Order: sequence, then structure tokens, then C-alpha cells
Amino acid sequence: MVRIQDVSFFDKETNTGEVVGRMSGDTVSIQDAMVGKVGKFIQLFSSFVGGFVVSLVWGWLLTLVMLTSIPPMVFSVSVMSVMIAKMALRGQTAYAKAATVVEQTIGSIRMVINTCTF
Repeated sequence: MVRIQDVSFFDKETNTGEVVGRMSGDTVSIQDAMVGKVGKFIQLFSSFVGGFVVSLVWGWLLTLVMLTSIPPMVFSVSVMSVMIAKMALRGQTAYAKAATVVEQTIGSIRMVINTCTF
């Protein structure tokens, strides 16, 4: 979700370290989603459909009985994905705070070095 902010938001509400930390974290998330997860989803979905067709041909009665286990599995996977998303958001927030501290620390060190040299 893209949010458009006024320039004053970056001066008052947030700082450079947090913005840089969020951008680097989001870039890695997008890259992981595009490279690995889309291909893996296509592979696993086609394996599921192919296995389902083969199982219907070879043992249709057992396949119908096994279909009762699919809704609980879908529910548990959706709950797990929500929990993972919440944990990722907490981790990204902590990473942004750490990036802020590092940016301020490095800025302070640079200022000390500049004032000590003649």
C-alpha cells in the first residue's frame, strides 16, 4: 500500500534512518516475493492439481474422504500467515528504530571528528 506524505512528515514525524531502514526492508520483501514465492506457488499448485487428478482416477473414494482434511489445513495456513505477517511487521519496526540509532550515532561521530580537527 503506497501512502503519499507531505515533505514535512519526514521532518517532524520520522527521520532519515527510519525511512532508509523501511526502504531496504521493503525492497528485500518485494524481491523475495517476486523471485522465490511466485515460482514456488505455481509449482506447488500444479503439483496439487496433478496429484488430485491422479488420485481421483486411481482411488476416487479415498480421495473424497481425504477432501475433508483440506478446510482445516487451509484455515491453519491462513492463521499462520497472519501471525507471520504480524511478526514481520514487528521486526521491521525494530529494524527501523535500530537504523535510526545507527544513523544518529554515525552523524554524531562525524560531528566530533570535524570539531576536533584543526
